[in-house]
Amino acid sequence: MPFSLTESVHGWGDWSLHYRHWHNPAGDGVLVALHGAGVAGALTFAPMLPRLAGYRDVLVPDLYGAGQTRHGAGERPFEMDELADHLLRWILGFDFQDIDLAGYSFGGLVAMMIAAPLGIRRLTLIEPALMESPSWAATLARRQRYAAATDPLRGGGDAVAAVTAFLDIVSPNRSRHPRIESMVTHRLSHRPVGLAHALDAVGRYAPSLNRSGLLASLPPTLSLVGAKTPDDAHALHRAQAQCRPDWGYQVIAGVDHALPYQKPTAVADACIAWFKRGDA
Repeated sequence: MPFSLTESVHGWGDWSLHYRHWHNPAGDGVLVALHGAGVAGALTFAPMLPRLAGYRDVLVPDLYGAGQTRHGAGERPFEMDELADHLLRWILGFDFQDIDLAGYSFGGLVAMMIAAPLGIRRLTLIEPALMESPSWAATLARRQRYAAATDPLRGGGDAVAAVTAFLDIVSPNRSRHPRIESMVTHRLSHRPVGLAHALDAVGRYAPSLNRSGLLASLPPTLSLVGAKTPDDAHALHRAQAQCRPDWGYQVIAGVDHALPYQKPTAVADACIAWFKRGDA
């Protein structure tokens, strides 16, 4: 492995943003990768590192409510704009000029929020939040279902049951094999209150969002969608590719919403091809 790894913290206000920085002096370009709600960044993206070895720098933060990122007061609610502002301060502090940005699920929404201010060349969205349906009304209704499903997490209820109810919404066509189901629920139950706060933040942000305006602001973008993901998401991302010549749409075969965990090599290779960084 050509990368060296350092771990550090970027403080802003009462938040301590923990991040991992993989560096390869022989590589080229920078990749910032943002994970989904409730699951640490390294758990999501470290399996892709062998395919990302052509990069000089790979930066993977733990977003609010996940991994080792903490607020001084412990678990607490946050707003999407608060998180986006913190990430912009952190990334701009490196003074990089050649950033690629990838975001998965919750991190995909954050990536859309910061892409234009960062002035990035290209973007990859891996099943981003608030992009599950062409219907905005259906999208908002889905956020209400998430809130109801994960409500027990806020009061110390049964985390496994709540996470399973969440999975039934986000990945209805997933494998129900007991070993796989146990692994997925364990992954999402690590910081159950943090998971709930992340989902709540998206829910509060959504009603005021001009989604079409946000999409219009994005640079050339690739959508990665699992083949087992419900048809509404495919319809929305396919429509984006049909109306924008600089928007790619790619289906990852045999997987559902958990595509970075199920097929990390395929996801990494799709990102590399889109960012035109060459093979690892």
